Amino acid sequence: MDRPKSFASPTEVEQSIPKRFAEIAARHANRTAVSAGSNEWSYAELDQRSKALAIQILDRLGEKSEPVALLMEHDAMLIAAILAVLKVGKIYLSLDPGDSIERLTALLADSRARLLIADQKNSGMASSLTAGRLSLLSVPDDFVAPSTQTNFPETPPRAGA
Repeated sequence: MDRPKSFASPTEVEQSIPKRFAEIAARHANRTAVSAGSNEWSYAELDQRSKALAIQILDRLGEKSEPVALLMEHDAMLIAAILAVLKVGKIYLSLDPGDSIERLTALLADSRARLLIADQKNSGMASSLTAGRLSLLSVPDDFVAPSTQTNFPETPPRAGA
């Protein structure tokens, strides 16, 4: 009887998160990757959404590694945003929408993020936080954009992202 594999091989350990995710998504494209609230996305759907967001991040910031702030509810779109940020070699800063404006403003200032990604529910708060100081990318709840780009900058496994 085959026993389940309990430990990752050294090759799997020495991969970046985006590379490992791409392998899993290719193998299990139709399996459920994330289920949150009314959203249930397959690996292929999660990959498509994260790639579409990744393209928008690259368009706004370029390839340099830097922080990107996320002001989102803890749901499927947050997972897609985290993957998108990592796919383009950036570092994500997840902000808690329940924190005070003062705390969020301080975290944004300390991080030196130039981009804030917000879901629909938090776009109003995000607008007041950015106030012309940084770029805002509001992601609608039903966000899904076609993505033809599949090659993103390679993120080494030991990179800050």
